[in-house]
Amino acid sequence: MHPSYRDADEQRTAASRRLKGLTVHRCFMDLQEKNVPHNGNITMEDIYEVARIMRERSMAKNFKGTVKEMLGTAVSVGCTVDKKDPREIQAAIDEGEIDVPEE
Repeated sequence: MHPSYRDADEQRTAASRRLKGLTVHRCFMDLQEKNVPHNGNITMEDIYEVARIMRERSMAKNFKGTVKEMLGTAVSVGCTVDKKDPREIQAAIDEGEIDVPEE
């Protein structure tokens, strides 16, 4: 078996890892297809859960940075977080309106 296919569970990207925490599968389904609308909604708790999983692979200095990376991934696939644009949540984190846990 080719090394890139081995242990696929451990080598998932942020977007595919977030699949596990979704209540709306359509958000991340068919990511390989082009022009598929992704309009699902996930919770901030899902973002925190995936950030904890991805923390070791993240280049961010702290957990807050990893959470913002995961929000960026939500932007790229077109999902909302708690029915808000993920960019709004990133701005709220920067302004201190949302407190991010310490992992």
